[in-house]
Amino acid sequence: WQATGDEVVLTLDPGQAFGTGTHATTSLCLKALAEHFESNHPPQKILDVGTGSGILAMAGAALGAAEVIACDIDSDACQVAAKNVEQNKLSQAITITDGPLDKISGQYDLVLANILAGENIRLAKLLVERLAPQGRLALSGILVEQEQQVLEGSATFPLKRLSTNHQDEWTCIVYQRL
Repeated sequence: WQATGDEVVLTLDPGQAFGTGTHATTSLCLKALAEHFESNHPPQKILDVGTGSGILAMAGAALGAAEVIACDIDSDACQVAAKNVEQNKLSQAITITDGPLDKISGQYDLVLANILAGENIRLAKLLVERLAPQGRLALSGILVEQEQQVLEGSATFPLKRLSTNHQDEWTCIVYQRL
């Protein structure tokens, strides 16, 4: 596969990890990521929560983010992601960790959480704490029928909803920190 125009091509072996880019939730996150890079303030620091194969982290680094933290509580997924990152020669920009979210410090211009709806709700406080002022938060892995629960779970935080996108039976909600 060859890139044409401004496309980015990544080589990926998902192994047992989630994330090939073809699943609707990953596709929705990739679109949210690309839109942020097309904005007036493209992200320099990205946190990819539940990285799986590392596809979202790699896309962020390939598009120009200087620092990407890719975390997943599944150590096997982290090993798969590390191989994919190395294969795509993106190791300088991406750090992979199997540490829990509460052990990750710093604030990020973009936080991607392509995890289950219940986990998006449970981790909402930590996800928002990792957002830099004016940073964006993309929540995916949400079935359409769970969308309202996630919206309600995020309602008390200093967030402005920028978009709600759907593909197949899945939702991706993008917020900006106020």
